[in-house]
Amino acid sequence: IPTVLKNTFDTNSRFSVQNVDTEANNLVVRFINGDAAAGAIGAEVAKDEVAALPSNAAKYYDAGTLASLPASFNGSVIIEAKRAGGADGKVVATALELSIGGTGASAFEGVPSTASANTFYMPSALCQAYGSTSSYAVQNTDAAAAASVTVKYFYRPTSDLNAALVSAEETKSIAPGAKASFVGCPTMPDGSIGSAVITST
Repeated sequence: IPTVLKNTFDTNSRFSVQNVDTEANNLVVRFINGDAAAGAIGAEVAKDEVAALPSNAAKYYDAGTLASLPASFNGSVIIEAKRAGGADGKVVATALELSIGGTGASAFEGVPSTASANTFYMPSALCQAYGSTSSYAVQNTDAAAAASVTVKYFYRPTSDLNAALVSAEETKSIAPGAKASFVGCPTMPDGSIGSAVITST
């Protein structure tokens, strides 16, 4: 799960993990730090182990109430599922981000490491355009090596949608299992609209 928050950015995350295997799965859920101000990026902050989650059952987490997390948390989650004999299990995950002080909400699905990629195409990138700014949470799914991730924006001003596309990019190093946040501003100037390509090495 590329982003999980507790009392951060006016947001708490809730997520659930469902066993979609034909037999019980043992889960290890690791919370990985993504905020340099809170310690080493990529460090495991908390861990929860679930024994023999039955087939089709789900385990629910509310980051806002998890005592194992610090008062505020900005990071990612890695979920590992195994059958009793040690073979890989099968789970799906979905996350919900809820505003603490307002009515904002967003939801997304977890991504299996087998579906991760070195290039992602983002069809929308905004900087203070139409009342919104784009933010991307990018998680390094490599278990051992850091990833150098570049977000390249292709944009034009909202005041002239026929203008030629301009590009700008931002690069960050991401520790194994950790995430980095890429925000459209200030890499793009205010009033920009476009798209982005995310690449990693």
